[in-house]
Amino acid sequence: MSMTLCQSKAIPVLLNGTSAAVNAPTGSGKTLVYIVSLLTKLIASPVHSRPAAIVLVPNKELTNQV
Repeated sequence: MSMTLCQSKAIPVLLNGTSAAVNAPTGSGKTLVYIVSLLTKLIASPVHSRPAAIVLVPNKELTNQV
């Protein structure tokens, strides 16, 4: 399985510590972008200084997916 265009552009930016806003169509892999980025940061961080994240979703239905 290969990364989508959205994933290949956004994941490196987020892993470098830069904030990003991703606007892409349904099915482009946006959810995986921030999950991979956030989990990578959490795993690499000491427990006492874990990063925080805010994930915004546009509607109530997507909160279950996220």
